[in-house]
Amino acid sequence: MRNLALILILLHLFIMNLHGQIEPERNSFYYYDSLTIEFYKVEDAILSVRKVGSGPPLIFVHGFMVNGRTWRFIIPELAKTHTCYIVESAGFGDTQWDKKTKFDFSAHTRRYIALFKILGLKTYGLVAHDTGGSIARMIAISEKMQ
Repeated sequence: MRNLALILILLHLFIMNLHGQIEPERNSFYYYDSLTIEFYKVEDAILSVRKVGSGPPLIFVHGFMVNGRTWRFIIPELAKTHTCYIVESAGFGDTQWDKKTKFDFSAHTRRYIALFKILGLKTYGLVAHDTGGSIARMIAISEKMQ
């Protein structure tokens, strides 16, 4: 039921944004870019993480060919009630990687799970889209989440 509630909240925020009901100044790249970036060495890459808000943790997993800016329209609203962790997958955004970095789904999944341990997160919600959804499903299976 919690997953359904989160999906409905995200859908509502998306519709509000389409109708201009979310403050425009908070709907920009400027808001996202103003968030402090922290870097974490995780296995074969250095992941970038932006953290904002307070409350239960939500992890945002973007899809292929995009980065954390994908979430710029909904983060301001969700940060009012949740601690939002906008993680950029290896190879995208502000991450650092080299020719030894692995980019398959299993490697991304292992890095996310290792990052959660580094961040001290024991429970969290996942918000994902596109290929990030596949990574989120693999995280859920690995972590035996329900």
